[in-house]
Amino acid sequence: MNDCLIIGAGGHAKSLISCMLNQKSNWKIRSIIDLNFIGKKEQIFGIDVIGSDHNFYSFLENLKVKNIFLALGDNSHRKMIFHDLKERGYHFPNFTSSTTIIKNDVTLGEANIFLERTYVGPCTNIGSNNIFNTNSIIEHDCTIGSHTHFAPRTVVSGYSKVGDDCLISTGATIVNKVKIVSNVTLAAGSTIFKSITQPGLYAGSPATFKRDLV
Repeated sequence: MNDCLIIGAGGHAKSLISCMLNQKSNWKIRSIIDLNFIGKKEQIFGIDVIGSDHNFYSFLENLKVKNIFLALGDNSHRKMIFHDLKERGYHFPNFTSSTTIIKNDVTLGEANIFLERTYVGPCTNIGSNNIFNTNSIIEHDCTIGSHTHFAPRTVVSGYSKVGDDCLISTGATIVNKVKIVSNVTLAAGSTIFKSITQPGLYAGSPATFKRDLV
């Protein structure tokens, strides 16, 4: 088994760790790193949660484990940690749950997390550091950027494109041949029928622009 560290100790971390333990993956979780660690003893599924209130990078280096899984739901935070640690030589494998289906001719970057019952259709290109949450569907011939979070039960239909740093909230649907620029948040239950060319928050069915993102 290969040693790894989980960075993050919230709800997304619990979902990821539960997947890893239940399917008896080839990864041995050495520790869970809480970026907001306050010294309180804690475990998640019997694995110690640790951290440091001093220099995070020195603390991490002392653990001598180079394989990292980022269990951080916030895109901007996850992106920052990803780039910082890549520069320091850490590795970011993709994680695929045992119930995930990835079809033929799919191209993946690194640091992607596919949780339970996710589906990726054929001839799809996916960047790096994305979260594909429970029951999310990416259909055939799609292009997905990096640092985006697909919440549970989201659907991206065929030939569509989603940029970087997006949040596709629970139950949102993107119909076929739609393009979504980077830095877009789709509210829960939204349906996107037309391409989105301006960053911001969109909601409704059909989804319309609501406001700029803070």
